[in-house]
Amino acid sequence: MTISNTLTADQVQQQLDQLEKNRLNWEQGAYKKSNSALAVILQGCFDLLRQTEGNIQLRKQITNALKSKNITFNEGTSMETRVVRFVFGDCGNRVFIYARVLKAALAKKSEKDSMETWLAEQGGVDNVASTKSNGGATRDKLIELAEAHFDETPAIVDLDEVLDQLAPSSAATNSYSLALLRTTSDGKQGIVYGTSNQTLVKSVLAKAAKEANLHQNTVAENADAKQAKAQSQAIDDALDAPSESEV
Repeated sequence: MTISNTLTADQVQQQLDQLEKNRLNWEQGAYKKSNSALAVILQGCFDLLRQTEGNIQLRKQITNALKSKNITFNEGTSMETRVVRFVFGDCGNRVFIYARVLKAALAKKSEKDSMETWLAEQGGVDNVASTKSNGGATRDKLIELAEAHFDETPAIVDLDEVLDQLAPSSAATNSYSLALLRTTSDGKQGIVYGTSNQTLVKSVLAKAAKEANLHQNTVAENADAKQAKAQSQAIDDALDAPSESEV
C-alpha cells in the first residue's frame, strides 16, 4: 500500500477531524469493543504520521490542532502521542498504549499490511504496547553499545578543527558532544548551537543505539546465554538421574 505524502496543512486538519469522528462513532456505536474498528482508526493515525514525516509545516499543523482544542502536551511529547491525544481525547493510560503501538508500527509494519493484520500477527494492541523495544538492554548498556559503534563509524560530516562550542567535556568518559543543526529553506544546513552536557549526550547515545538496533546483539547474547544455561541444566539433571541398576 503506497501512502501519498502530498498533503496540505488543511488536509492534515481534515484527516485529524475525520479520525476523531471515527473514534466517536466507534465508542458510541455497536462496535465499541470491535478490534477491527479500532485497527481502522489506528491505521488512519499511522497513515497521517507517515504522510507528515519530514515535513515541519505539516507536523506543526498537528501541534496547532492540539492547541486549538486546549489539549495538554509539552515539547517532549512525541508526535505519535500528540495524534493519539487529538483523535482519542481523554482516554487515560490508553493514550500511551496506542502511541506505543503507532511507534512500533512505524518502525516495523510493512506498508502492504493493514494495521488489523499486523496487530493480529503481533498478538494484539496490548501485546505490542507491552513489548520492550530495547530487547532488555539497560540504558547504560545502550550507551555503551552506541559509544563502541560510533567510535568505529565514519562521520557523516568531518570538521577540519575542533570548535570550542562543540568540544567534549573534560569530565566526560567519552568524546562526544551535541550540535544543533538548522536547515534553511534554500536547502543549506548550519550548526547554530553546541553542548557537551553529558545528560543530553547520553540520552542521544541511548536513543541512537535503539534506532540503530544495536541492542539486537544483546538480545542474541541473552538468547545464547539462556540456551547454554538450559543445556547445562539438562546435563546436570541427566547426571543426577538414577541409573537403571539403581532403580
